[in-house]
Amino acid sequence: MIEKDAATGIIAETELMLAAWRTPPGGDPALERLRLMMLALEREQIVSKAYDEAFIAERVAVLPVPDEVRALARHALVWAWKDEELHTVYIRGRLLAARRRRVRIYARQFAGAVGGWVSATRHHRRFTRSWLGWPIATAVLLAGRLSGQVSRNLAAELSYRSFARYCALNEALERSAELCYERLIELAADPAEQRQFERIRGDEQRHREMFAVLARSFGATDRLTPGTTVAGVVADLGAVSPWFLPGEHRDGSARRSRPAAAGPVWVAESAGVPDDLEATLFRLLDDAGLGAMVRARPGRVAIRTAFILGYSRADRSNVVSPELIRSIARYVRRYGATDVAVLEAPSVYERVYANRSVHEVAEYFGFGTHEESGAEEYRIVDVHTDQRPLTFDRGISQSTASATWLDAEVRIVVPKLRTDPRQGGHLSLNSLVGTGMRTEQTVYADRELDHESAIMMLLDACPPDFAVVDAWGPVATGLFGVMGCDRPVTLHRLYAGPDPVSVDWQVLADMGVPDPDGVRLLRRARHWFGRDLRPVTVHGDAGPIVADLRLPGRFGPRRMLAWMASPIYVHASRSGEVFVPAMDTDAFPPLRRAGAGTRFVRWATQRVFGLRPPS
Repeated sequence: MIEKDAATGIIAETELMLAAWRTPPGGDPALERLRLMMLALEREQIVSKAYDEAFIAERVAVLPVPDEVRALARHALVWAWKDEELHTVYIRGRLLAARRRRVRIYARQFAGAVGGWVSATRHHRRFTRSWLGWPIATAVLLAGRLSGQVSRNLAAELSYRSFARYCALNEALERSAELCYERLIELAADPAEQRQFERIRGDEQRHREMFAVLARSFGATDRLTPGTTVAGVVADLGAVSPWFLPGEHRDGSARRSRPAAAGPVWVAESAGVPDDLEATLFRLLDDAGLGAMVRARPGRVAIRTAFILGYSRADRSNVVSPELIRSIARYVRRYGATDVAVLEAPSVYERVYANRSVHEVAEYFGFGTHEESGAEEYRIVDVHTDQRPLTFDRGISQSTASATWLDAEVRIVVPKLRTDPRQGGHLSLNSLVGTGMRTEQTVYADRELDHESAIMMLLDACPPDFAVVDAWGPVATGLFGVMGCDRPVTLHRLYAGPDPVSVDWQVLADMGVPDPDGVRLLRRARHWFGRDLRPVTVHGDAGPIVADLRLPGRFGPRRMLAWMASPIYVHASRSGEVFVPAMDTDAFPPLRRAGAGTRFVRWATQRVFGLRPPS
């Protein structure tokens, strides 16, 4: 166990620092708040790296305890890791929102990343396992000690010790983080920031309690302490928070559709008969159980779909088929739906081009209300104007969701199969973003919540009951098919199932993604819900999509471009203004004339990456 004096010393050092930084009477608290937030950014980045699953899994795997205990420890530590990543993004976003000190902010975050790597390397890898990394980490630690950046108490603990001692050290560090956030709560710039700091402080408290459970469960030899049982560890971690437990151990308080277990997936394909979309769809939905679901919950049905990134009628490969949406609306009305709402969120394009509201883009592509036997088939809802406060069990910054989505008896997500540089395919889960906070608030450098976490918050608090993936007709291929495609392929396939995570997993597998479990968004779902992602069963016409979707390979220029795409778009796109497809400017004229540099980058990327209609 960590020496009591060391733990006491780490906490005492934090208390002395907070006292030294405290604003004197009559002083400006903004400077103290800035110093604390910069410190918080560095420390959050340190633990984001130090708790990284790549290191944690390696350490936990060699613990001489039952597999069930290893699984519990790994999940609890990974959960803390994902929390700390959320905190890092939020703090950085708040600092960047001031539009100053950007270099200092990124330098502080980089220093935190280096410190986290040093901590993880020395804590979890012996010299024989990392003969190059260990000396480098030791040299960096020494430099930090000589420069006063690393205290004597902390430096003494940064080496390979027992797992219990590692957990006890982090128990003390989490307490020091609590103290910092307690002061930041007092210094918050506004009530919204204060609520977020209170939430983060609560996370740090739960992390401390979680580390305390693990510290007392393991002995000096990394074996369980006498009297410790699997059931006891489950009970103790669950008492801190059910989130620290894998999905199978969580209590029964889950929401009606929380995706805590994988579901079946159905696939239907029409070989060479492109005109039987509705008949194929109805058979698929009958088999997958959507009709029975609507019959059991008649009333309002919300369909979250994807057409807002469409840019030209000449390229419909990244837009869900209006005929498919119309057919789904007819289907659910047949089984008892009395109100069908089709939901979409605005995109960043509306900042650059006119006539880009949800309703205007819907009308352009042929969505909208249609009369059949005097009845309205569905209505279009702009989720940005339909927000209602919602309390999320976990996460930061996002605090609302579409009222129409929340109130629906049955929620359906209907994406278009499109390729994506980060996720392989832009599918059901990606189509949920924007149902809460605006999409661009989760994408660019000054975001306070990352894209994947925003989706997970929605998937937990108000999940879809059903997913249908549109792979019928033109399908966008290439690195940036999500934005547009000059070389689409034609498919006649549909996917459906009650669990959007499993549906997306199967689609990615059929697309040829080598490891769907490793896709960023699905990996986040595995961390968030503590469950397997694969569908329990697959029915129908599943199998590889034989058309060339031009996915990035394991090596080569495509792979490198896919890896670079996200950071370039996040940090160098001027909030999406620079990289846009070849917009139909007759329908969507520019709001202002772009500069010569911007026009050249648009022209070049549209041609190099195929962000224009087919010739």
